[in-house]
This record gives sequence, C-alpha cells and structure tokens, in this order.
Amino acid sequence: MTSQGKLRVALLFGRAAEICARVDSKNCGTGAGGFKPGNTCPRGGAAGTQTNSGSQETKPKPPKKPPKKTEAESSKKIEKPDKSNQLKIWGNNRFAAEDTKKIFGDDWTPQDVTGLFGAPSGEHSFAEVGRGKDGSISVHLADSNGRFVADHSIRKTKDGEIVARVDLVKVNAQGGGLGTKMFIGQVHAMADAGVNRIELHAAKLNESGGQDAYVGYRVWPKFGFDAPLEATKKYGVDIRNSLPPHLSKAKTVQELFSISGDDKNPSGRAWWDKNGVDIDMAFDLSKGSTSRKLMAAYLKNKRTAKSKSFQSTKKSKIANIDVLRNPEDDPILDQLWDEIAKAGGIRNWASKQRDNE
Repeated sequence: MTSQGKLRVALLFGRAAEICARVDSKNCGTGAGGFKPGNTCPRGGAAGTQTNSGSQETKPKPPKKPPKKTEAESSKKIEKPDKSNQLKIWGNNRFAAEDTKKIFGDDWTPQDVTGLFGAPSGEHSFAEVGRGKDGSISVHLADSNGRFVADHSIRKTKDGEIVARVDLVKVNAQGGGLGTKMFIGQVHAMADAGVNRIELHAAKLNESGGQDAYVGYRVWPKFGFDAPLEATKKYGVDIRNSLPPHLSKAKTVQELFSISGDDKNPSGRAWWDKNGVDIDMAFDLSKGSTSRKLMAAYLKNKRTAKSKSFQSTKKSKIANIDVLRNPEDDPILDQLWDEIAKAGGIRNWASKQRDNE
C-alpha cells in the first residue's frame, strides 16, 4: 500500500474513534454499571443530571436561607432593669459597651447591665464591666464596706440564647440573707431582660468546714438549679452509676432530690448530702419552667411562715425577698421537697403548679 493509501486509512480510523467517543459521551453513566470503577466515560463518570441534549450538568446549589430565629428569640420581650437597681461603674471599658449592644441591643449600656444581678445599690456599691472570653461581658460587683463581692459573665450563644454565669459570690456572714436576696433579684431582672438561663458551678470543697467551706452542691438544687447526674463525670466521679438501687431511676439532681426514703434507705437528698460532688448546674429562666416554679413555691412558703410579721411595703417583684435566707430557710426548703416527693416526683409536682409570675 502506498504511503498515500496508508494516510487515508489512518484518517478513517481516527474519524470512527471520534464518533464512538461522542456516542459513549451521550450515554455516559446511563447504561448498566455506568458509574462502576473502570468507567471510561470521557467526563470521568461524574454523577450529575442528564439534560435533554444528553449532556450532564451539576444542579446549582440553592441560595442559603437566613437563619431562623429561635422560639426564645421571637417571643422575647426585653425590659431593662430599673435604674434604682443599677450600680455605679468603676472605670470605662469601650469593649464592654460594644459587647453589650451585641448581646442586648443598641439601646443597652454597661450601666443597664449592672442592674441585672440583684446587688444592692447605694453609695458603697460599684461594678466593673469589661470584656470576657468569646465576646462575653464580665461583671465584677463589690461593696466598699465588705458586704459582698461577686463575679458574673453574660454571653450570647451561636443559637441566639443569652446565658448568664455566676462565677463567684461571697457575702459577709452578717449579711442577713443578702446572697439569696441578690439571686432572687437576679432571676426577676434577667428573665425580664430576655436571658435564657443562669449557669453556675455548685461546689463541694473544704469538707472540713470553716468559713471557706462550700455547700452549693446541696443548696442550689433546692432553689431550682438542675443538671444531669452524668455531669459529675467532668469532675472524675460517676454518680449516676453509684446510686443505690432505690435511687437508680434518677437521671438528674432534682429527680434524685424528689425520691423519698424509709427506715432502711436514705432519701435522695440525704444520700446526695453525704455523697454529692461538684457539678455544673443551670437555672431555666423561661416562663413556666420548673426552676421558676420551685423558686415561686419557696417564696410562697416563706411568706406563709412569716405571715404574722411580714408586710410588704412595695409592689415590686423584688419586695418580697426581704424575708429570705434566715435560719428557718432549711426546714422550709425541706418541707417543699417533701411535698414534691409525695406528689410523685419533680415532674408530676411541676405539672400541677400554676405558671410562675
């Protein structure tokens, strides 16, 4: 065959191969096993949608929708604390002003934030507001007469929730229940301001006693704080799997507290008093929460116990806290939790209570 004939044959074979490739491309991936390993599809067998023309195209991604507001954000009615409850600010921190607006809105100032913690206002009380971790606001409260010192922080989560944290509260032993008064005032003010919950570390330290001993692990649950028992693992103790058989159904601290005892078996509260450990807890500030129902029931029982001598001079939500945290508080709290146990547990009791304030 002449060289010219060979050239013609080569051109014919090349044209045939091009046509075959086009046919294969048109049916790429549509035949049996089209996307199996070894597929020689000119486009590599990549998955896609086949158009009427036979070509494959990747579907365009739909535009991202703006994040929906959580139910808590949509239903919030933000109220600033009364100016009479605000404290003098020591120092000036521009970052705190920026973070305050990010958390509560443009019309809020660090001065407004100082009124959220129930601290007594007056010439001897002051606050230092600064920038905490991850865009949080840090708040240091103190009294120049040494009545109290407290450290708090407030942050906004990725889900839009506003969370307060109690890091430290130290009150003079002669404070007349000031620590509890501050907490009750804090609950009302923060709930009105749209804060979702208050977190704290309920400590059990220095079991030898003395002025530095901590009993938060057994006190705060009675006032409405709660946590899963699994949370004790953070501090190296698996309480959930250490419970005696008659308490083994409890999954949270409050569930444990609401289990009665008998002559042979201790109640959940008695067992926790002896065996409880450090734990991180939270107080749910939402309307109708078990936390707020417990606090409301405590205040009601407290007022009943003091009915002969107690007279409120104000209509303020915080007016009734003047009677708090005297020596008789413990039996009043124990009586409340006895009622909860008789009601069949914390959930049954809470379901029968009217919504709080």
